[in-house]
Amino acid sequence: MKKYEFLYRLEKALSSMDESDRNAAMRYYEEYFEDAGAENEQKVIEELGTPEELAKTIMNDADEACCRKNENADSHNEVQCGDFVDMDLPAFKSIQGKMVNSALQIERGDAYGMEWSCDNPLAKLEYRICDGTLYYQEKITPKKKSGVNLFNSNGGRLIVYLPSETFDNIAVKNVNGSIRIEDLMADTLAAGTVNGSVTVSASSFEKTIMESVNGSISGVEMTTNEFKGKTVNGSIKVDGTFNGNVNMSTVNGSIRVTTSLGENEYNYKLSTWGSIRINDKKVGLDNLIGRGDASINNGAVHDMNISAVHGSVKIATAQ
Repeated sequence: MKKYEFLYRLEKALSSMDESDRNAAMRYYEEYFEDAGAENEQKVIEELGTPEELAKTIMNDADEACCRKNENADSHNEVQCGDFVDMDLPAFKSIQGKMVNSALQIERGDAYGMEWSCDNPLAKLEYRICDGTLYYQEKITPKKKSGVNLFNSNGGRLIVYLPSETFDNIAVKNVNGSIRIEDLMADTLAAGTVNGSVTVSASSFEKTIMESVNGSISGVEMTTNEFKGKTVNGSIKVDGTFNGNVNMSTVNGSIRVTTSLGENEYNYKLSTWGSIRINDKKVGLDNLIGRGDASINNGAVHDMNISAVHGSVKIATAQ
């Protein structure tokens, strides 16, 4: 699928929306493709999913609808490049944000605050808090030369500070930049980037989604129920307590899982071109085309599904 086909189908799927809202959504995703660049077109399409699924998400975004209807609750701020600090943000329970060339870090602080450091004169950060949600977006203004749009790819860093509270939904995306989250408690985490790593440490979630196209995924001292980790070019390494289904996949990279649950508390469906080991014991049979597969039914409540096309799989459980 090409970008123009994706956007055509998206606009068609959004036909029931108010025209101004539909146009705003289309402008956002047109800019999203432009920010990523033509060389990342297919990666962005993979990240966004089908146009119809994306349209459903847009139309069901009740918080954004609230912001459009209640102007008094929507305090809009815009910051140009440089060093910026705001440590007096109103309290919020969720985050929805997108960075283009700046790395993102979420960490524990004494209050709700944010800090942005960037030396790209073409970059600006927009943010607002509405109905208990922090919305932020980094925008890059193209620089034209001989009629061609050129982007300055200098990256910065956004740090979001959160007090010791339990949050609802954390949904953050990057195009060219890493994501790092430390000491966070929330119902759901969805963290994804195109070019960069995703790292989570000492955090607890009901549902966790960590995705990258070109970068590794790392989780340290995690506690979560449902877990999904996906990358194309990069490894996945996680440890902690996984009290639900575990799904992981990579094309070029290895997968390492260390869980505090026992070996028999999961059913396993594992596949790779490399070796498969559970507690240092090789499992599964190499099939005729050289691919290793293992399917183990322990009659357990939880399933662990892991696929590494070019890489090995290693699982360590409580003994």
